[in-house]
Amino acid sequence: APADRSARVLLRGRVERLAGQPDLARRAFAPARIELEQLVQRTPDEAGFHGSLGIAYAGLGRRTEAVREATLGCECESRPQSKCDTAPRLDCLVDLALVYTMVGQPAEAIAALDELLGRSGWSTPHRLRLEPWWDPLRSDPRYQALLVKYEVRE
Repeated sequence: APADRSARVLLRGRVERLAGQPDLARRAFAPARIELEQLVQRTPDEAGFHGSLGIAYAGLGRRTEAVREATLGCECESRPQSKCDTAPRLDCLVDLALVYTMVGQPAEAIAALDELLGRSGWSTPHRLRLEPWWDPLRSDPRYQALLVKYEVRE
């Protein structure tokens, strides 16, 4: 399925970015962008496609489009069930936080992560500490405070 292929290509682009290979990352993000634009056009109420397209745009340096698409994904998730063909989930917030991180907007990324951690048991401070996607935020005192805020205390 095109969505599965796009997800794999996006992951490859994200990994290439982490590995310090911006040219290889762009080569992954470019075809993903084309596929995802088509998927968004065919199924505009699918939040995941908007979030993924936002990540592809961010990987290509298209900041404005990246934030717009990731935001649209979260708006889709907040619509009544009848208007959104996906079950309610918090993936849109992860996508939005990732886009904000990729385009260099740490305050907005941290705000999205704060909302995510406040609404779910799916993502945890431990998970955020392990995932390399959040490396650009690690030195930010607001990010460190966020991890402490949601740390499970026994």
